[in-house]
Amino acid sequence: MNLKSHNFHVIVLVALTIAVLAGCSTAGPQPRTYETIELDAADLHIELTYVDDETIEYRHGRNDSRRNVNPYYKFPAVITKKNFYVFEFSAATAESTVNFRLEDIDFRKGLVNGSAKSIKYLLRIWSHYNQGQSQMMTNTLEDTLLPPEFSVSPGNPVSGYLAFAENYPSDGKEAEISFYLTTPNGESGRLAVPIYFYEDRVSDELPVNTGIFSE
Repeated sequence: MNLKSHNFHVIVLVALTIAVLAGCSTAGPQPRTYETIELDAADLHIELTYVDDETIEYRHGRNDSRRNVNPYYKFPAVITKKNFYVFEFSAATAESTVNFRLEDIDFRKGLVNGSAKSIKYLLRIWSHYNQGQSQMMTNTLEDTLLPPEFSVSPGNPVSGYLAFAENYPSDGKEAEISFYLTTPNGESGRLAVPIYFYEDRVSDELPVNTGIFSE
């Protein structure tokens, strides 16, 4: 990968539709699939797909007053309130090795910004509400969440959840995910992905690459 600058940006304009389910009520949460965001930068290919609350509950269970089994949904704290945003992530390269760290992957919505969370972090905040005894929650995290550090290289793609948990605003449609990446030979760069959440449509704008990755 030709990463010659330490201060470059890729801006990809994409949009997701966050539709409000209407009509008659259903017996339980229903899985939904959202538009996949595809980001190509040099030989690095990244895909991100938003996973909404209904799908998170459908896949990983319901939290209630009796027990908490789903680490990505309905955090019960009031003073230290946290809203979760979860994305399915995958990355692959054709020639290069690229290093990722969760602490260098940020999600911003409104004025609130936070890094992707690790298994250790999520188990710690949930331990106040399940005394650390939820093996189902631990199993879910180990099966789905990306590790704190990982590398992508030819023939060795990586996939898993990116989970963000801060007191993000529930309103507003604009957000951004950014990645600060490095390579084994010391090169580094930043990719920024603006995301727009709409209630009734998906934008048909095509991704636009700028900076060093526009070549």
